[in-house]
Amino acid sequence: MKIATHGPDWRSQAPSCKQGKRFKILVDSIARKNITLKKHTHLPAKVMKKAEILHQVKQVEAEIRTQREMAKAERERILREARRSCVERLATANKEADSSYQKILTQEKARTTNSTSVVVANGRELASQTQSRGMANLPQAARRMLERFEVAVNA
Repeated sequence: MKIATHGPDWRSQAPSCKQGKRFKILVDSIARKNITLKKHTHLPAKVMKKAEILHQVKQVEAEIRTQREMAKAERERILREARRSCVERLATANKEADSSYQKILTQEKARTTNSTSVVVANGRELASQTQSRGMANLPQAARRMLERFEVAVNA
């Protein structure tokens, strides 16, 4: 099938297979870029036209390959940047969590210390009261013990 690259309906004449689609894309990109090649005078016109088209197709394929490699490199760069950003965010979140933990721990230690000191003070006060009651009852207790001892000796 002969494909005319000039005229209003040249795209409709291209093959409909996968290679034809690829060819259409390449020819479209060549047409958009207005690529012109030097004509070889030693080749016949038909062969020269095919050679030019083949050369243009190879140029476009090389450009596409380069663009694909650039896109792949850009993708890798973006992924590295995203990973680095995630690591930094994670480190920041860990630091914030640690500082929050330390703050809460300090507050709870202070509250526990206050509670402990209140309980100890209450215990000391109760012990002091018990001791003073015991000291007040000491003479009476000593007298009772003597009475019991005397009863036990006399018995």
